[in-house]
Amino acid sequence: MISGTNGVAGALQVLNSALTLEEDEAAEQVTALAVAKDWGALGPATDRAKQLESFRKRVETLIKDWQRSQSSSGSASSAELQAIRHDISVPVEERSTWGFVGRNVRVETDGSTKYSNLIPRNLLFSLMMEAYKLIKLNGFVKTSQVLPGTEEMIREMSDYKSESTNRLPIYVAFKVLLIDGILIKNSHKYSFAPGGEDKFFDLLALIDGKDEDKKEFVPHEEAVRRLREAGETEMADDLDAYANKTSQKGGWDGAVTGEQGDLYKRHGKRMREIIWPYRYR
Repeated sequence: MISGTNGVAGALQVLNSALTLEEDEAAEQVTALAVAKDWGALGPATDRAKQLESFRKRVETLIKDWQRSQSSSGSASSAELQAIRHDISVPVEERSTWGFVGRNVRVETDGSTKYSNLIPRNLLFSLMMEAYKLIKLNGFVKTSQVLPGTEEMIREMSDYKSESTNRLPIYVAFKVLLIDGILIKNSHKYSFAPGGEDKFFDLLALIDGKDEDKKEFVPHEEAVRRLREAGETEMADDLDAYANKTSQKGGWDGAVTGEQGDLYKRHGKRMREIIWPYRYR
């Protein structure tokens, strides 16, 4: 029962966090339109901001109702209720962790609720660098400031191609930076925590895979073995042939993990999930 009650509380908190992010960005847009005196666009933008605020408040009410229902029904133990209250009161980044899945990154919170699907490491690296440049330029960064310089990159390097989803990789990038204590948030603005800038470059090296002691690496032979063990003989043969080509040595993992890679196009995500079983760093 713990995973059930905790999972619902965690899912509601993730939804609340996502709506808060959307509301923050909508508020920034309203401010920008007011400064620009774009009265035609200001009305619809204000309506959207109010709608997001309403949604967020309804979710917060739902969280409280869920807590009360578990308490009154007796369906949760004291330990479970304590866990639920913890989920509600503690910021979501403090209950989250992130890890590698091959050449991708996944953020996960308590209750196994995922913020997103896999985000390619190289895309995450670029998004973080864009945030860093904006912090150095202005002393802070807003999530909405990162999208204009990275929107095309997000479409090319990930599955988040629509206007409704292309901010999700940015959301993941900021969550990783918050989880590791590199950034702090003040209203809509993010800046470096004390000592955060030094930690930032250590994190970049880890994501870029240059820290060999921490890098998760599966040799070609081990990857083939895992595929055969899973009964995927065709995948194993294809990978073996691909990796043994002189021009592809040392570069086969990109063909497996990248959506535009030859092996990914042939076998889809199933292949990379077998080669890189999920585990936290």
